[in-house]
Amino acid sequence: MLILGWGWFRASAAVAWLVAQRRSQAVALCAGAGFVILLVGAALSGVDGVIGVLGVLLFVLGPLFAVAFVLARHSAQVQAGRERALLGRERLPAPFIRTLAALSGVLCLIFFAGVLLSDGPQPTGVSAALERTASGAVAPLAKRELAKAEAEADALTHRAEGLTIQRGAARVALRRARDGLSSAQNQLIAAEGDAHRFARRIEVSERREARRLEREEERALIAAEEEEFEEEELGGGCDPNYTGCVPDTGYDVDCDEVSGPVEVIGTDVDGLDADGDGIGCES
Repeated sequence: MLILGWGWFRASAAVAWLVAQRRSQAVALCAGAGFVILLVGAALSGVDGVIGVLGVLLFVLGPLFAVAFVLARHSAQVQAGRERALLGRERLPAPFIRTLAALSGVLCLIFFAGVLLSDGPQPTGVSAALERTASGAVAPLAKRELAKAEAEADALTHRAEGLTIQRGAARVALRRARDGLSSAQNQLIAAEGDAHRFARRIEVSERREARRLEREEERALIAAEEEEFEEEELGGGCDPNYTGCVPDTGYDVDCDEVSGPVEVIGTDVDGLDADGDGIGCES
């Protein structure tokens, strides 16, 4: 019907509305509408009766109508001179159009006839062996196979029970292992915290010890400086000509300025050894 009434279909309001749209928008609208009709037809095709036939019709004709609208818009644009014809001509020959319409009609009739004829249930034949089995005439071999199958089924059942028990034990062991891992992780976190605190304490102790050593070094340095200062005040130290400290004052030192006897090992510059025996300030 679309092929034979192509001129009327191309001049319809729907095609004119599509002509007013952009090409990409028109193609998208036609494709979307055809897909929706296809989905509706697929949903209705599973229903028995006329509704099922209608669903099949929509399933087949949905994409065809989408293509027809796109071609109709293109034909209208070619006729208006805004687009170039796909086949190099604006109209197809009339015999070709009638032949295409007839072929499409025959294919549609064959398709829908097949759909209508395939709705009824098909009889299925029952073999004689199946009838004998259904009536209870089971051969001894089949009984033995059935017993063997039942024994294997029992063995598999027992094995499955054992596997179930093993799986339960494995789950318990896994849960215990997870609990142990969690406890170990908590202990590790606590140990890391203790190690961090101990490290802080050691660091504080080292800092205190370093400060204490610095203070002792400062005190020792101050004491050395004070002792050196006192020696400088006393005259620059001991005279190297005597054993025992005789102040090296740069002037004549008397025995009352020396503590105890001294031995003259050099020159008796201060005249402390009066009798010349090498021992000065004996009395």
